[in-house]
Amino acid sequence: MDKSINLLESYKKLVNSRLIPVPRSYDEIDVTFEVGEGTMLMEYADIEYQALCARIQLTGGEVPFSDEEFRSYIKTLLYSRVAWVRNVKYIIHPNDPIVVPAFLSVVLMNIGNAEDVSLGVRLIPRIEGMVDEKGVVKPLETIRDDLGLLEVFNMRKISNYLQSVDGYNYSKGYIKDKSGVFDFMSMQVVENYIVHHNADSHPVYALMASILQPHMVASVLSPLVKYGSVSFLHGLLWEVTAV
Repeated sequence: MDKSINLLESYKKLVNSRLIPVPRSYDEIDVTFEVGEGTMLMEYADIEYQALCARIQLTGGEVPFSDEEFRSYIKTLLYSRVAWVRNVKYIIHPNDPIVVPAFLSVVLMNIGNAEDVSLGVRLIPRIEGMVDEKGVVKPLETIRDDLGLLEVFNMRKISNYLQSVDGYNYSKGYIKDKSGVFDFMSMQVVENYIVHHNADSHPVYALMASILQPHMVASVLSPLVKYGSVSFLHGLLWEVTAV
């Protein structure tokens, strides 16, 4: 019997090195992020802007752009990452040295095409309003007007100012890799709670997902676990500002 067990383990190692289970096909599911007025992304942008203003006012200065412009700045960064992943027209290229606030930078790193072999699911990011009723991505000019996105020139002006702020925590650009993190991409908002199909994901993914309010129109991922209400997670955003 002992010899049989040892042989089984040997066979497992041999086969594991040669065979990788692959689903016959993937169910492709769009994960939609909300960016309009009153969404958590705009709440995050407002909190970040207020913290920035408070820092600058301590030195007697004034932030040279409005809260509305900063909201558009944040939306443009998010849109560019999603557009890059989906192979459609973006505004900011990953290599453009545009300042990305620290927390948003980490969120963008997790956004992308994400697959789970065991479930046979591929999750693809999109932004509410970027596709038409037929599921076709709208022209960039239409998206820019509809979502209130900024031109590259205005993005650079705000970026240059943020870079000059002493102690501001940021990265530049975003990753070129188009793959995302499945634990993050599979978070959903259902009835104002961040939920997931299992309890294996770290709660930090729930916090990051809360600012995007992700949802899926059709999904095999039945939400089983609550990670927290959106309002509770909103209270944590003050602790992740870049200043």
